[in-house]
Amino acid sequence: MCYEGMFSEMLQQQLGGVKSGKVKSKEKAVKSIMQNNLLIGNGVNIQFNKTDYTTQQIALRILKNFDRDDFPSHIIVDFPYLMKNYIGLLFLESRKIVAGEYDKFAISSAEKGSLTAFKKQYSAQINSLRITDIGFEDYYLIHDLVCHKTGTQNPDQFYAREGMKVAYLYSIFNDGKLNQLYRDYPPAFTDYLIQFDRIFTTNYDSNIESAIGKNIFHIHGQFDKKAKCTLQILFEINYLILLFETS
Repeated sequence: MCYEGMFSEMLQQQLGGVKSGKVKSKEKAVKSIMQNNLLIGNGVNIQFNKTDYTTQQIALRILKNFDRDDFPSHIIVDFPYLMKNYIGLLFLESRKIVAGEYDKFAISSAEKGSLTAFKKQYSAQINSLRITDIGFEDYYLIHDLVCHKTGTQNPDQFYAREGMKVAYLYSIFNDGKLNQLYRDYPPAFTDYLIQFDRIFTTNYDSNIESAIGKNIFHIHGQFDKKAKCTLQILFEINYLILLFETS
């Protein structure tokens, strides 16, 4: 689903109403698009399971999953312990990042903004920071900064990042348990969801669809549908660890 195209089509329909006189202004056209839509994030899942889908539990499950005999090595990484070691190495850099030692390695404006937010979020915890305290999305930032420092470029930087992302998604999926949360939705919540014309979510699960029987729009993708472009992840983590040890 191309969401930019979808929004464009919706806007064009409303702007057509402006030209025909059915809608009085462009501002009202945009407002019409947004007025009966809902955006849902991970807070909904935490509301119905306050332990398994917090930042700490997702990160902890990532680390535990690497030790599982049934870990999907054929999809994520051939030797899971290497990725586990790499995440540990990234965590060791977090205090240096908070202390400003990586400021010069933030290249783009997006990285600089993320770095500022990272330092603001974790500075108060710098002396007690644990590996599971850091949101896994923030590990992507640490990874990118470390790659800039060590001179690691694509495709190695990209493959490592994608390997981390898939490990993160595997942890969120939680052996399919995540998709059962809708069973705990009270009728009042389901009735609230049904009233919206369109529901957008940053989540990957299908709980909302299961609860209301309608398709919703997954901004980041979803577990039960393949992306249009499938990537084979080749996680070259040995190379990255070597750069860590020699930098």
